Amino acid sequence: MVVAFALLLMARAAAAEAPLRVVVVDVRGDPDTAALALDLSEAVRREPTLAALFGPIEDEDARAIADAERALLEAQGHLGRFELTATIARAELGQGHLLTTSPSNSMHQRLADLFFLEGQAHAAANDPDRARAAFALVHRLAPGRSLDPARYLPDLVGLFQQASEPTPTSTLRIEGTGTVWLDGHVIGPAPVVVPTNAGLHVAVLAGPERIPRGVRFSLSPGATETVRIPDAPATRALQLRRTRLALIAAPDAAARAVAMNRLAELTTTKHVLLVSRNAAGTLTVQRWRNAAPGF
Repeated sequence: MVVAFALLLMARAAAAEAPLRVVVVDVRGDPDTAALALDLSEAVRREPTLAALFGPIEDEDARAIADAERALLEAQGHLGRFELTATIARAELGQGHLLTTSPSNSMHQRLADLFFLEGQAHAAANDPDRARAAFALVHRLAPGRSLDPARYLPDLVGLFQQASEPTPTSTLRIEGTGTVWLDGHVIGPAPVVVPTNAGLHVAVLAGPERIPRGVRFSLSPGATETVRIPDAPATRALQLRRTRLALIAAPDAAARAVAMNRLAELTTTKHVLLVSRNAAGTLTVQRWRNAAPGF
């Protein structure tokens, strides 16, 4: 009780020194740190929009990833029953879910799994061109992936290997806002113009100030084509949650400083109280002050 009272006094003192705003961040997310962060926040008159900075840790991509995993399992079941149209439909559904999530190695591997199922279905339907297009994208998303000859038929193994061969190049312009990811590889800020292989592709725009959005599309050999991905601005609450996660995951002081400065930009704050636990498991509060050139 004495400790909690002392912490509340510290919060009020911080508020008195910085009348604009004092921000409280729960960097653990367990019930005790969340409760203390809430008490401290109320002591310094917290804003409702800052609620994203304490309480349970939320994964913004969790639902879409779960939906994609479900579609993957369903596509595998349809393929096992030789229901080829249904296999392709569920694979495309899973791809759509993943193209609304943040680019990562695991996301690209799962996309490769879904395009591989799509390619298998096209091969089984005697459509080798579409199968090769899907398999070529698998090679770009998951470089080095190969098929076990003991598990797959020789014709499929051969078709998959053929799909790794280079195809004629095209010119692609991607328009929108954010950082461009093409076939699992970061390209740079949009808009961007890149030479790439003809065939099937996926592009995603992501970034701290937007919600990830991606599309699949095909390029004709030698063509110059434009793909525009719509804007999807992230709400302030979502940007705050992302900043909190960056603070929690910061591997070193430099990364934490970047996250703290981002927090300052979003909240126009000069004081931050970080609620956490020390190595002994005791609740702790760190007070950070914004003194140029940074915290």
